[in-house]
Amino acid sequence: MCRLRIWQKCAARVEDALAAGRLTLTTTATPNASRELRSRIETALRTSVTKHLCEQLSAIGEDAQYVSSLAVRKAENGVEDVHYSIERSLDVGVWLSEHGGPGVVTSATQ
Repeated sequence: MCRLRIWQKCAARVEDALAAGRLTLTTTATPNASRELRSRIETALRTSVTKHLCEQLSAIGEDAQYVSSLAVRKAENGVEDVHYSIERSLDVGVWLSEHGGPGVVTSATQ
């Protein structure tokens, strides 16, 4: 695991790379995904990339000062419950006229 100072520097480099366009986040989501879910996934992805960078630099050791780029491809997924309210209406008069009218009604009160 990376030390806090190294982690913070890696996180800053990830943000710099995103701002400069050297690193991009591509979002593929259903239109029903909430902003909260998208934000959680993006944060998890940034953390994952930071961790990857930190681990790679730790593995390289002192020679890391000579590395100008590292390839990274990460994916994060998330799910959430979504509640839908579905309403339906029916014009009984139209239905009755199409399905035998009075012969369908067995009992009626006025």
